[in-house]
Amino acid sequence: MGYTRRMAEPRVDHDDLRRMVVQLSRLVEISVTLNATLDRPALLRFIATSAADVLEAESAVILLVDPNTRRLQPVSSSGSRPPAEAAGAVPREGTIAGTVLRERRHVILNQVDASRAPLVRAPELPRPEARSLLAVPIFSRHDAIGVLEVADKRGGAFDESDARTLAIIASQAGVAIHNARLLQDLQEANRDLGRLDKLKS
Repeated sequence: MGYTRRMAEPRVDHDDLRRMVVQLSRLVEISVTLNATLDRPALLRFIATSAADVLEAESAVILLVDPNTRRLQPVSSSGSRPPAEAAGAVPREGTIAGTVLRERRHVILNQVDASRAPLVRAPELPRPEARSLLAVPIFSRHDAIGVLEVADKRGGAFDESDARTLAIIASQAGVAIHNARLLQDLQEANRDLGRLDKLKS
């Protein structure tokens, strides 16, 4: 008599499943908020804070390419510490952020032994000494316009799954930053037209 052998069902880690559901929910929330926010400073602050929250990181920072100098400029960071702008421009050569932007790929750096010295020094971060770091490029259309970094993951190390999640946030951020820039350009053009009209009258 024949019989059918039952395949062993894959074990499901309910904590991992719960974490994935919460993470997906936060990504949807981020997308909705970004689409409704056109104020650039508030937008950048929300992106940095959301990235740190979703990735369970101690800090996050956004760097954008300055259109005049072409250098990476920290424009916003998470947490209650002073804004990252105080760090000044970050060179595109010899830095982690510069490598991510230039090579258009993510970088993961983890320090296994927390008792050792900080793994990386990144002056653009709210706390410049980090034991773990994940950085992804921000794209607008096909252009790499900046870098999104998170540092010091709580209770673990950054992995490829984290990189994919942060890339999703960076992708949403790229669209939102592009839209905010278009609005800013439109507002400036309207102000210029208004000044011209006053000169004519």
